[in-house]
Amino acid sequence: MPKVLSKEQRLSRSSDFKSTVRMGTRKKAGNFVLYRAQVAGGDTKVGFIVGKDVGNAVARHRLSRQLRHIVRQLPPAPAGTNSVVRCLPGASKSTFQEMQRSLASIW
Repeated sequence: MPKVLSKEQRLSRSSDFKSTVRMGTRKKAGNFVLYRAQVAGGDTKVGFIVGKDVGNAVARHRLSRQLRHIVRQLPPAPAGTNSVVRCLPGASKSTFQEMQRSLASIW
């Protein structure tokens, strides 16, 4: 199991995030929303949106690290898809187990 999401597995461009959120399918569970869109490139990439309404910088960074860890443990997304996980306000108050259950149910 890889220790980190490699650069090739992460969404980094703003345009990739926007197109995935606008054109992707949406699933919600708990304090998380998953957007998933098919892409022509064939690579599977994941990105996270953790806004300021979730908490201060420490809480947002902690949540991002936990989400990356959870996504690494989930089965791989279908080939050729971009996935974006958006955290809703209150996500930082969720326990790690609640986050795992929520993400596993929508993954």
